Amino acid sequence: MGAVRVKVPQIRTSILLKITSNEKTNLFNSPSGNYYMQNAPMVLFHPDGNFIISAKITAELREVYDVASLVIYQDNNLWAKLCFGNSIKKETTVVTRGFSDDCNSIKITDDFVYFSIAKKGEEFSFHCSTDNVNWELVRHFRLECNDSSLMLGFAVHCSKGEKFSAVFSDINYSKNVLENMRTYK
Repeated sequence: MGAVRVKVPQIRTSILLKITSNEKTNLFNSPSGNYYMQNAPMVLFHPDGNFIISAKITAELREVYDVASLVIYQDNNLWAKLCFGNSIKKETTVVTRGFSDDCNSIKITDDFVYFSIAKKGEEFSFHCSTDNVNWELVRHFRLECNDSSLMLGFAVHCSKGEKFSAVFSDINYSKNVLENMRTYK
């Protein structure tokens, strides 16, 4: 397990990325301080100082805590993930500043979703879409990170089941910034 680091220029690609996670994997620092697990397989790269990334995530969510996500990751104590996950309500995002701040948001009923992460300075926004055209804000937040050590990418984990896979497709990356971080414009 662990992160795979790759160099990625500005891209618009039809490449498919499939990540499979074994059992008992996670990317979570419990708010209680009693549980830290960071063994989720990730594919990460160093992004530009400002960026927009979007991807279609396809997965069959079976077990509670089957999760496929877009991730911004600096270190074990500073990261955030936009999750297509089978949480108790099948709707979650997590921001971690030492301890994880788990937030249920939009329920997805299909086996796929489009996600986007945008960064402008220390401002981040997470958006989702069911059609890759109409985007809805999931979370807007500040995360003070070091651009030289910040990484961006894809992760999956499987806390309860035996194995979990997700496919990331329609991947678009740009060093452009959103004019309005809340409305995806």
